[in-house]
Amino acid sequence: MTDQIAKKYSFSLPQKLYPAKLLLTGEYSVLNGSSAVLIPLPIFGARWKKMDNLRSDWRDLLSGFLSYLRKDTSESPFLKMKSMEGAFEAGYFLDSNVPQGCGLGSSGVFCAAIYDAFGIKNQNETPMQVRERLRLMENFFHGKSSGLDPLVSYYNKAVHLRSEEINFFQTEEGGANNYIPNVWLFDSGKKRSTATLVNSFNKHLEDPDNRKCFFNEYMPIIEKVTHHYLKGEWEEWYSGIKEISRHQTKIFKPMIPDDIYELWIKGLQSESYYMKLCGAGGGGFFYLFSKEQEVYLPKFKGILITEYLSSLIAD
Repeated sequence: MTDQIAKKYSFSLPQKLYPAKLLLTGEYSVLNGSSAVLIPLPIFGARWKKMDNLRSDWRDLLSGFLSYLRKDTSESPFLKMKSMEGAFEAGYFLDSNVPQGCGLGSSGVFCAAIYDAFGIKNQNETPMQVRERLRLMENFFHGKSSGLDPLVSYYNKAVHLRSEEINFFQTEEGGANNYIPNVWLFDSGKKRSTATLVNSFNKHLEDPDNRKCFFNEYMPIIEKVTHHYLKGEWEEWYSGIKEISRHQTKIFKPMIPDDIYELWIKGLQSESYYMKLCGAGGGGFFYLFSKEQEVYLPKFKGILITEYLSSLIAD
């Protein structure tokens, strides 16, 4: 029966991993024109699989997503809707271990896999064109998406966005100190809604003083830290992370849970580690950076990800 449906609707699903992503720099600022650096995180991801009886939550997600696509992409369709519906009818779904509401791009993985399997593509399409299509798809989940999360998952490459130009990159051996500080994902154990947090931040920027701090102080730091990262200037990069961490305690205080904020401030005061947002904040994962091999904190459930920062894919 499955083969008959696949033949009827003409679909063949890619057999590969769509990785999660890490936004190293650019939280919120990328939505306001700053540079951003994102890398794949293949310890989490999703693959197409088949199930005889799809779970009700998956069916509800698909129903809402398909309705959204029919409404918002009807004038310029870029997905094979019939093939997509046929695949879902045949019992195909995305088997994912990407934690939801944690800042690792679970919705981006979903959109990347959908576009890879059912996108109407041409040989000359550019990454910017792909990003725009993925952005429209991911708006279903977040209200306002940059399109970068699914772009990383779709190409499985590290991305540097600058002045609306997309570059795939690898780090360089540079600077006097090539030692990369350790980086962990700190699990707060809390869920959050990206759309709610983004809306709250947009209201925050309506205040003139908040806008001045964000655009005149914070965004230049993002540009500086991005530059050091791309050059492999790890000592300077680590110093810049400290600046980001300090500014985020002021600008993004509502996005930092109280217990995390306490640990965050202790790190800044002791200078033994620094924390920053991973994605929208509010819950999920937070970054923890340190030159130490181990960091001992109460209830610290960390995932060491340093190796993924230095093993990037060149275009």
